Amino acid sequence: YGDHRDLHLSIRRQRQMCIRDRSNGDLKLGKKIILSDYSELKAIGSLVIGSKVFVNKYSRIISLDNIQIGSNVLIAQFVTILDHDHNRIMHHGNMIFENYNTGPVYIGDNVLIGDKVTILKGSHIGNNVVIGANCVINGLIPSNSIVSFKKDSQIILKNKIEDAKI
Repeated sequence: YGDHRDLHLSIRRQRQMCIRDRSNGDLKLGKKIILSDYSELKAIGSLVIGSKVFVNKYSRIISLDNIQIGSNVLIAQFVTILDHDHNRIMHHGNMIFENYNTGPVYIGDNVLIGDKVTILKGSHIGNNVVIGANCVINGLIPSNSIVSFKKDSQIILKNKIEDAKI
């Protein structure tokens, strides 16, 4: 919490923005980072964000392991980026949560992430990628791709931005 100058001079702080860096965490921020209202960065593991990155309202980036975000990245509203999920087991018919399963997340340069996108552990998003609203990303998205969500729950991946109609 506290004043944004405690962490990095290039952050433009909005109201109710939250940055948490645990003592064992590693938070590295590039220049010209904009965090909008009610956005959250949490580094328990390693969180590296390049220059000229915009994180819109109500978005959160939480690292227990390793998240790397390149430069010139726009993150729309209500986006969640996680490098972990809960490790759960059944014990005598009861679900018990024990620790976390983690996997690094990489987001390249020149990426646009649409509203309500969730990026899960182990995902790798290349450079020059557009991810449409409401997508759940779990895996590899190659560079120069557009990902969109159709109403019949299909994910559409176009490998070349030049070939796609925007």
